[in-house]
Amino acid sequence: MNDNSNEGIRHISEPWFSAQFHPEACSGPVDTEFLFDDFVKLL
Repeated sequence: MNDNSNEGIRHISEPWFSAQFHPEACSGPVDTEFLFDDFVKLL
């Protein structure tokens, strides 16, 4: 549930980001799939 807390950061000019939660443990099966897609694109 979105409680308006900061749950991650993304750098504007560098290719890195973070999440301050467990995206694989989210309630929906594809709610945070975009994070994994972005990670794979950076590899």
